[in-house]
Amino acid sequence: MNLFITVSFYNLYVWIYENYRLLDISNAWWIWVVMLLATDFVWYWYHRLGHEVNIFWGAHIVHHQSEEFNFTVAVRITTLQAIVRNIFWCILPFIGFHPNLVMTILVVHGVYSFFTHTQILEKQKWIEYIFITPSLHGVHHASDEKYLDKNYGDVFVFWDILFDTFQKEEEKPRYGLTHPINSYSFLWQHFHYYLELYEAAHRKSSIKEKLTIYFGSPAVMD
Repeated sequence: MNLFITVSFYNLYVWIYENYRLLDISNAWWIWVVMLLATDFVWYWYHRLGHEVNIFWGAHIVHHQSEEFNFTVAVRITTLQAIVRNIFWCILPFIGFHPNLVMTILVVHGVYSFFTHTQILEKQKWIEYIFITPSLHGVHHASDEKYLDKNYGDVFVFWDILFDTFQKEEEKPRYGLTHPINSYSFLWQHFHYYLELYEAAHRKSSIKEKLTIYFGSPAVMD
């Protein structure tokens, strides 16, 4: 479904590129490097907002529900999350990157992130100064307080270092949510957080308080 949704956005990328692009970017070899960096930068902020804004966290939370950390976690992507993610990608053709280049880099980006969801590989400390590794991404999936809201990058480390969200693995992480849902129901896993948001907002009297529930951080739900 994630792949299908990504492909379905191609025509939207073409429409944005042909009608609204800001720059005419060439297809030189070094543009591919710039594109990879730009993609990872957009990913960082999409991913960070996915943890810091409730309405986005509701789409992303399924990816963090597993108390295991392996390749199956990499494909715990909801349809709603796939849609939100690809809306963020629209900024790339808007800047001026050709849709064909966008789609190609998204595949490369996605393949790399798949292999960061494992405990099989040993820590390679020198790599952690450049790339997100399984160890660093495992920290991101941890529910330990010191590891919360860390390591949002997907390929490169330096966004986390730059924006002060970097954390190395010290103690072995405890994977999953801080408040486990304790349910194997497909529907509950996918929609429980939005139901909780609705109930919390329903109990508020003012529009401002209701909007704070939907667009505030998950901390307002504690």
